[in-house]
Amino acid sequence: MERLEGQSLLAEEISALSYWLIIDKEAVGYLNFDKFFLILKAFRENVKEGTIEEIKEEYKFLLSLNPGEFLQKGNTHVRFDFARRIFLERCAA
Repeated sequence: MERLEGQSLLAEEISALSYWLIIDKEAVGYLNFDKFFLILKAFRENVKEGTIEEIKEEYKFLLSLNPGEFLQKGNTHVRFDFARRIFLERCAA
């Protein structure tokens, strides 16, 4: 049973990375805020395009686990790990 759960988790992580790499063509590991909304749409998240503050409010639990998710480049760049956590949370629901 544990092996099956581990394989499922691996498959979900690979899926998250695949969605990410479709958008992150330069493979830099972070996206600007506009491209980040494309990822959320690909994940079928029910989030309207808005501000970074609205994203922080929507995903405040995930951000509390790792408060450094937004890079300090004007606070408008999002790391892959944050998108991965959103995807995995959606898969678990």
